[in-house]
Amino acid sequence: PNEGKITSLTYRDVIPPKRPIYQLILSYAFSLPKSTEAYATCGLFGELLYESEYESQLWMLFDSNKQYIAAGDAYSSRHVYKLDKGDYTIRMHVRHERRELLEKIIDLPIQVVQKLQNPISLDVYSSHHQATFFGKKCSTFVMAPNSNLFTLNIGSLSNDKYV
Repeated sequence: PNEGKITSLTYRDVIPPKRPIYQLILSYAFSLPKSTEAYATCGLFGELLYESEYESQLWMLFDSNKQYIAAGDAYSSRHVYKLDKGDYTIRMHVRHERRELLEKIIDLPIQVVQKLQNPISLDVYSSHHQATFFGKKCSTFVMAPNSNLFTLNIGSLSNDKYV
């Protein structure tokens, strides 16, 4: 985050009998080089709603003119937005009655996930060793019976090919 600030909420936002609630506001800035479809998500809270340890979490997206565009909380991937080329700010609000918990997440990262303009093809290799020197590629795999683990050895992506 570019900025993080913890404040105590007003007398209206207390837990009886008079326990204060604190708010952490994090600001993130990012730029998009071209129009795309995207959404924001926070790994710590992404799939938590009622079971979250925190009282609430909410992010809001603004353009360079501070115009509100969108907001989200849990399950952000369900809400994809069309964003134009430009600069944006995300403000993340997290509330909790324990200030020390908010202090521990003051450097909380957030992700802006965007749709790829074109599909990407990646090479899959028979072993990690083969992937390190772009050796023997694999097109089929066999998974062991009663196993829920499967290792894919994927080669690196060439930046100049997709940027």
